[in-house]
Amino acid sequence: MTLTETCADFWDRLPKGMKSQGRPKTFEALAKALKVANYKEICAGLEQYIRHKEDWRAYCMASVFLNQQRWTAEYDDTPGEFGHRQTATEALRVVK
Repeated sequence: MTLTETCADFWDRLPKGMKSQGRPKTFEALAKALKVANYKEICAGLEQYIRHKEDWRAYCMASVFLNQQRWTAEYDDTPGEFGHRQTATEALRVVK
């Protein structure tokens, strides 16, 4: 896959909230990110980021995600008290 095709595919994977800076800045950041990681790792990290983002929190911009290497973040998949990922509110309820 060429860099142009890779960038287009990455753009299509992004949720609307991550596209606010536009394609040029995102593609520039992706080109830099591809120097330190392969595309599959970046996409896997993006999918995890999207899956674990709280509903109330805004998405970070795609260039921020790439420049800060957020695809390397680790997420806790442990179910909370109510059988799903535990929110901060649920965690506080358990502590009380």
